[in-house]
Amino acid sequence: GGAPHLGGVVLKMSEAADVAAAAADPAPAYGETRCKVVVRMIPPSLREDEFRESVGRWLGQIRWLAFEPGVAPVKNGPAGAAGAVPAHAHLKFESPTAAIDFSALVDGAPYRDCEGFESRVTVEWALSQRVPAAAGSRRGGQRIDRKAGTIESDDAYLAFLEALDTPTAAQAATEPATAGLGGPKDAVVVTPLMAY
Repeated sequence: GGAPHLGGVVLKMSEAADVAAAAADPAPAYGETRCKVVVRMIPPSLREDEFRESVGRWLGQIRWLAFEPGVAPVKNGPAGAAGAVPAHAHLKFESPTAAIDFSALVDGAPYRDCEGFESRVTVEWALSQRVPAAAGSRRGGQRIDRKAGTIESDDAYLAFLEALDTPTAAQAATEPATAGLGGPKDAVVVTPLMAY
């Protein structure tokens, strides 16, 4: 493993207790404790299911996980082709202690993807401790439309439907006069362009 790596600073294990106490203090921006970490430098071809399997020991303590896949290097590509872009993952733990324990064991650990690319991952506090709200929660997710399914009982809509069903006086006056003449649908119109 390695020492906890928080906010770009590698800490000694003797300082880990101080970090745990500092992490328990409310974050100044949103009043939450620091429980969200970022795992960086994950090999680019490592899939999300493989990463979840590697952190399986902590899945019971992880409230939220987002994995961003990397971009594998182009083999035999053009000279100006882009190199590998490592993957990264954001994890929100139940407590700062769980995040520090995770960091102590995973930070600096070698990860190898299916293509043999190996890198040592880094674990640090996420700059933003916020995570998306769960669907159906009070703040976020899908909102419930209270007017859904109420149009059938709306007075204005019912009046509109009734107006569609009853013919107006202008429509009634023109329909009998054009009924036997074949109407404009049967007449062939020859335009000057067609005559040319």
